[in-house]
Amino acid sequence: MEAFDPFNFESEGFVESVAVDFPVDCFPDFPEIVATATEQHAQLDEVHDSDLGTIEISEELTATYYTQLRQCSVKVTGTISAGGRNRSEKSWDISLLDPKQQIDEIKSKSTDCVTALGGGNSFRLKEQHAHKRNSPLLEYSCGSSLRPVPMLCTKTEIIEKGMHHIGVALRVNPRNKNPLVNGVILVSVPEGVMGEKAKVLSVGISIGKGEVESSWNGVTRILCWTLGELYSGATVEFDVQVPAATSEDEPADLAFPILLRYDSYGCLLSDVKLNVDSKTNTSHKFRVYHREV
Repeated sequence: MEAFDPFNFESEGFVESVAVDFPVDCFPDFPEIVATATEQHAQLDEVHDSDLGTIEISEELTATYYTQLRQCSVKVTGTISAGGRNRSEKSWDISLLDPKQQIDEIKSKSTDCVTALGGGNSFRLKEQHAHKRNSPLLEYSCGSSLRPVPMLCTKTEIIEKGMHHIGVALRVNPRNKNPLVNGVILVSVPEGVMGEKAKVLSVGISIGKGEVESSWNGVTRILCWTLGELYSGATVEFDVQVPAATSEDEPADLAFPILLRYDSYGCLLSDVKLNVDSKTNTSHKFRVYHREV
């Protein structure tokens, strides 16, 4: 399985990773993926013998960009899980191939189900109990030199006569091998601004499928837009107008942090490769959290 061919963040201004502080439950629930060829990658990349079970490798990127400082933090982690083997021997021998030495550390998540095999990144994975079948068995973290950008995100904020104008522009990496799906944009609306009266003035989308849908949560004070499937080279632009609670101008430093989340199936962010028995089913996917403040 080939890795994602990335844009790269500029090397200068790199800082340590920070946590994404949007509430976990603020994301909308997406329906099960069943239809298109792209969506079928979510289930299996290589289907051989269902009795042999599936090895799944999943990567996650968390990135925070500080607009005024022009600094960013990026961290890529990965997990490996296994399950579904219907034969008497419920184990798999695997190796993680890391040709560009992007992995900094590998940790076992289960002392009962993971055994190291000699030197290098080789392990024997055993079937977990049914209630833990989807839990990761191995976890790895990549070094700071790995900073892929499947989609660029830029934000502009303008205050004019008590009205806040927020512009968001997305550009999908033209070298992406697979579409980006399950995309969602969240904007944290500060007190003193009427998020319930936010209006999307214009939306532009190219090389994609689906519409931009918006919603407002008065409890979390979060505006949310869901995106359709975005293909290689796609661009998405939209402008949002949010009125202040009073007619007076708001302070110039009033911030609207945004969080962009999306998935992709059938590929990884890193160049890490999974070496398993040729008849074993495999699944590759990644998720990105991009926060801009």
